[in-house]
Amino acid sequence: MEGHILADKVRRPCKGTDQEMSFIYSFLNSEDVARLCREIGHRFTSLQSAYLIDHSYRHTLEEKHRAFQWVTEYMPDEEMLFGSEGRAAIREGRKPETLHRFLEKYVHLQNQCLGEFLHTGIFRTTDTAAEGEFTGNACTIM
Repeated sequence: MEGHILADKVRRPCKGTDQEMSFIYSFLNSEDVARLCREIGHRFTSLQSAYLIDHSYRHTLEEKHRAFQWVTEYMPDEEMLFGSEGRAAIREGRKPETLHRFLEKYVHLQNQCLGEFLHTGIFRTTDTAAEGEFTGNACTIM
């Protein structure tokens, strides 16, 4: 019986050691869940790690960017097959974007937005992006 392709990708080991990877637990917003994950030795996938990093309430943007960098350097890349862009890529026969490339673009966009905010003092987010640019939340300077 053949294994599920996505499950095979998820099970690929990352290049980082368990000790190095344990910092991901600090990005969980619940200390109880983080403790349980540590106790059972739960290993997050690349995509799960990126999600936890992005949604952490306790980390600065700089800390998140360093964590994203660690994910791109030490964890396996994954095709992003979900969302409207992933479905459209599959439907049109294009190669879906990878998580590592997405994270690079996301960090660049966040740095760009931060720079504009520091320069103008005005910031808001929108779900539209310039054509051919990052697809996701984008900043708009008013």
